Amino acid sequence: MEVRHNAPHTNGQMKNFAVLFDHGQYQMVANGNIKKGCFDAQSHQATRVLTLGQGHKTKVIPLLLIDENDVKASHALTIGQPDADQLYYLQSRGLSTKQAVGLLSVGYFLPVIDLVEDEELKNSLRQEMESKVGLYGHQ
Repeated sequence: MEVRHNAPHTNGQMKNFAVLFDHGQYQMVANGNIKKGCFDAQSHQATRVLTLGQGHKTKVIPLLLIDENDVKASHALTIGQPDADQLYYLQSRGLSTKQAVGLLSVGYFLPVIDLVEDEELKNSLRQEMESKVGLYGHQ
């Protein structure tokens, strides 16, 4: 994935989300490219990977190719499992571990899914995500 800055005063925000199940793999190269003369440009990269289960592999390569001095650029990567306190809270309200993990996983993706303007596609994505994480599975 690449964001190219070809003019001054530009802003590029690259946000990537992934959920990995047992033995899942995620690999991505994130490239922010600010060319000479593109002063006052901003290029920011953030990748968040939620891990569920065991044996998963993540490889993210953030590249910032900057040929100008007056810019702001950053990259960030977080990899982790669902928050233990959030899981405990949901389980204390009667949800099974599987349901709690599923609910947190869907909530992780909702901000991304809500960016989709086509309502039919949005509903399809939400249903697919709920199915993948077993949100409505048996306890």
